[in-house]
Amino acid sequence: MNTRWKRAGNVPPWILGHRGARSLAPENTLPSFALALDLGADGIELDLHLSADGVPVVHHDETLMRCTDAPQRFPARAPWSIESFETHELSALDAACAFSGEKPAGRYHVPTLDEVLALLVPRGALIDLELKTIPLVHEGLLERVLECVQRARASSLVMLSSFDHQLLRRAGELAPEIPRGVLSAERLVDAAAYVRDAVRAQVYLPGAAGAYAALPTQTARGFDHVGVAREIESCHEAELLVVPWTVNQPEVQRLLFALGVDGLCTDDPRVRRI
Repeated sequence: MNTRWKRAGNVPPWILGHRGARSLAPENTLPSFALALDLGADGIELDLHLSADGVPVVHHDETLMRCTDAPQRFPARAPWSIESFETHELSALDAACAFSGEKPAGRYHVPTLDEVLALLVPRGALIDLELKTIPLVHEGLLERVLECVQRARASSLVMLSSFDHQLLRRAGELAPEIPRGVLSAERLVDAAAYVRDAVRAQVYLPGAAGAYAALPTQTARGFDHVGVAREIESCHEAELLVVPWTVNQPEVQRLLFALGVDGLCTDDPRVRRI
């Protein structure tokens, strides 16, 4: 498998910008992705849906209500489901209207995957493509995404991730050269065996904060060093990478680095400056 999603022992853990530099710029937009890389991120995590005309587009929610001005521009099209809008309409929306802070200059719209790959691939960034199919299944999303990746010659930079583990199994059948990452917000009985043997993936992406913590980072007695270390070690013994999300607290970042994670996903890519 010719991929950059492999770590040598002397390489520092990766920093992935969660939806770009989400705490510093409007999420899942081209300026946010560029800013994350400018601030030292090794790669980008982003979310994918299908538009009404069958194009992979980058947006987190199933609807356009939270992050865009679709409700104001198209009041009669509630609930503003992303799959009901065509790419030319998404391109004209303001995807920065929910962001309250000062933002970098640039065009803020709902980008296509092709646009994002055109930005990220020349910079050699790692790219975590999260396929959004729960609870809404986008028929053909995987196939369209793979077409975009092939056009951009991005196979060596890309990982396909999802909470839909059946879809990841299918991704392995269609594109075995592209690594897959199992997203989980739940504690798994044997994460290493499940990721490697049941899903046949190469990366474990456990939640590590808040209500979605799949690692025991939050217990009645605080951070469970032994439990987290055991989970990471078992995954490494199974030759899996471990990249927790979304880790914004510096003290938790330091603990996870010390215990040997291969990277982490964060809203603020300035982690190495802490």
